[in-house]
Amino acid sequence: MAQNEGMFPELPPDLAALTDEELTALADEFTAVARDIKARDEDTLVVLTDETTPTEMTAGVEAIEAIKAEQTARAEAEENFQNELASLGTRAGVTDEAVAESGSDDSGDEDGGDDSDDGGDTEAEASETLAEPVLEPVAASTKSVRRPLPAARRHRPQANTTPEGTPLLASTAVYPSAEPGEALTSQRLAEISTDLINKNRITYGQKVVVASATYDFPEDRMLDRDGTRNSQKIAAVTGTQALTASGGLCAPLTPIYTIPSVETADRPVRDALAGFRADRGGVIVPENPILTDYEDAVGTVTAANDERGGTFAVKSCMRIECPQFNSVEVDSIYRCIEVGNLTGKAYPELLTRIDTLVLANQARLADTILLDAIKAGSTAVTDVNTTSTAGAVWKLLGYLQASRAGMISRNRMSRNARLRGLFPEWLIWAIQADLGRAAFERADAEADALSLFSDCGINATFYKDGPSDGTAQVFGPQTAGNLLAFPTAVQYALYPEGAWLHLDSGSLDLGIVRDSTLNSTNDYQVFAETWEQAALIGVDSQWHTATLSFNGTFSAGKDFSAATSF
Repeated sequence: MAQNEGMFPELPPDLAALTDEELTALADEFTAVARDIKARDEDTLVVLTDETTPTEMTAGVEAIEAIKAEQTARAEAEENFQNELASLGTRAGVTDEAVAESGSDDSGDEDGGDDSDDGGDTEAEASETLAEPVLEPVAASTKSVRRPLPAARRHRPQANTTPEGTPLLASTAVYPSAEPGEALTSQRLAEISTDLINKNRITYGQKVVVASATYDFPEDRMLDRDGTRNSQKIAAVTGTQALTASGGLCAPLTPIYTIPSVETADRPVRDALAGFRADRGGVIVPENPILTDYEDAVGTVTAANDERGGTFAVKSCMRIECPQFNSVEVDSIYRCIEVGNLTGKAYPELLTRIDTLVLANQARLADTILLDAIKAGSTAVTDVNTTSTAGAVWKLLGYLQASRAGMISRNRMSRNARLRGLFPEWLIWAIQADLGRAAFERADAEADALSLFSDCGINATFYKDGPSDGTAQVFGPQTAGNLLAFPTAVQYALYPEGAWLHLDSGSLDLGIVRDSTLNSTNDYQVFAETWEQAALIGVDSQWHTATLSFNGTFSAGKDFSAATSF
């Protein structure tokens, strides 16, 4: 541990070498300096700056914690020792009354109680010495005598062997609500927790250790794989009383408070859009003119017309028209849960689980709003091919290739231009199943399914939710009975990369919310919201609805042997 220069006293390298009084005095010195630093005492802070004060204070707090840990370890060692003697005395049949009686007999012995020459020590008398304390009482003005700790345990914090004697110490994270290392009562712990919440010293999602106490089981209370030794340990505690099995479970069941989570708050739709900050709550975007809007701005004059002159050689010039502007405002997408103070304190695992569910629901709502905007701003297209008997994969490939070809053709885009596609996530596994069912195609790995989109020149994003109107793209609950099959209607978006923007006006995260109304009901709220929306700035965005059957069939080959034309 780094030592302070000119502030805290020097911490001895071996605290175990100090007496109890020396250890207490050292703790008092460190605490006094820490108190002066907190009070901004000018004499104390004369050697410190704003940059070094936190570092020095941290080192001092660590030293105080080390001293308290040594004191706790000593108390535990003494209690363990006394408990061990008491246990051995009980096993030897020595009672407290026998020890007291033996002490009174010794005090009345005129020759000082030395019976070593008599040779009359009985086995019972020899065992009585087990109950005699090893530590001799000393005067208050002299140094305490203690039994040294084993070397392996001198430098690690130990707790008392009974929960009632385990000190509850305030952590460094609650400063300045409490002094680090301060021993807390139940009332004091409640005051600190209230102060942290009311003064917003912790933010939403932050986990703060307010206080801690450790309870280490002694060796004679720890069971391992040695059945014989375990039986001996249990017998030493329970005595000779026989336990008769009555059938069933004789002990309370172990409660499990952990609630596992499987949900995710991923936002694939948002992440697929080019994001921009909209500080004023929205944007005004122009309608993007398409290629055919300005086809009259170009023309040709033949040599014959140029020779004729006059109106035959006039070149027309198309005047630019101002585009129509559309306003796009962000939506507020919030989350808020209310919980009782006692529930939050007693069952934090439940709050963690509920927080995961709320975050996932907020992500689902937010991406659904973006999909709704994209669908509303796109051209509705129905994929129909009644002449083909092909299965889902081959039909879908045909739809994607025809859509990309049409978009590149009408907009005179580069042949290498790639489109962005938004597809339901379950389509990946539906394609795998369709490929696996085909008569000859067995490349049904997920990578093969994903490569189909890339081979069509489409950067695919797979959304987890779906638009709120139209055909649902989210599986419903599985009930008893038939397995839910893949949906037959697939809804997806196609547009040139960058045609849609994600507008982000920031977020509001109030964390823990308290007010007079909530206080009156002993509750608090956890609140947060985001402001976002999607805006179209590109051309030719399409929303497709394709009806597919994932049965692995493919079109039969056509016999051209007798054909006169193709």
